[in-house]
Amino acid sequence: MVSSKQYRSQMPAVILGPKNFFERNRPEFEGLLAATFEAGDQVKAFDKVLHKASAISAKLYNDQDEAYWYKYYKGATESDAQGLKVDLGGSTVNNLADNLILFGLEPGTNDNFRSTYTVFANIATQQYPALFKDTPIPDVKDIEDKSFITGAQARMSSGGAEGEAPQYAANQSGPVVSKRAYSINFDTGKATFTTEGTRTMQELKDSLAITGLFIQVDGYTDNTGSEGVNQALSDARAGAVKDWLQKHAPRNFPENRFKISGHGSQNPVATNDTLAGKAANRRVEITLSGS
Repeated sequence: MVSSKQYRSQMPAVILGPKNFFERNRPEFEGLLAATFEAGDQVKAFDKVLHKASAISAKLYNDQDEAYWYKYYKGATESDAQGLKVDLGGSTVNNLADNLILFGLEPGTNDNFRSTYTVFANIATQQYPALFKDTPIPDVKDIEDKSFITGAQARMSSGGAEGEAPQYAANQSGPVVSKRAYSINFDTGKATFTTEGTRTMQELKDSLAITGLFIQVDGYTDNTGSEGVNQALSDARAGAVKDWLQKHAPRNFPENRFKISGHGSQNPVATNDTLAGKAANRRVEITLSGS
């Protein structure tokens, strides 16, 4: 179980509606966004405003009370049915700067809305193929319009407060949230990606950018060649994963978000006596952990 605070960009607040209606009423929507961004600044800056927003939420959703919404906006640690401590809640509001970061409009940032949309569109299509056979989910470029954000920015008298930057350094010692082995295709004997490997890295970037979790990258090889060569190759390939992510979205993947290790041919997950087994052992394991 993971706190929503660690996956806050997977739940972006967006406005949905017909494109032609938005265009006909562009000034109103840009004004609505500008007001929302300014309200976000107020909630961030003043505890009294957050209490007021919590009371409004309780009334709007007809659920619980102000204290409940305030508590879980802040986040709480509670015991589950087995007595294990779990993080619950932890929310945020987005001001202008947060939205510029969320939608990749700030230099060096990933478009986390695009990544969220793409990741979950792929999951939905995979899990419910019959549902989307005749009407596939549209590509994100056909449904996302960032011009309303920049239009709202132009209407605002000031840029507002700075956006929130996730703090990753403290997460290294936190509980493991996810661990998965990726078969990332590298050029033979090198730490450069094949075309297929680059596609896998794009998918990996999307899934990692929309979390606020610490990333551990462990590289492994099969048993071909000497252990010294394999150790150096696994180090280089683990480092190549980090370098690629940092190159494509440096602000989402700062140096202190990573721990990189190479393990050569250690800890095989399959036999090295078959080609399929060797392929399975040439892998990169990604472990995500949070505070």
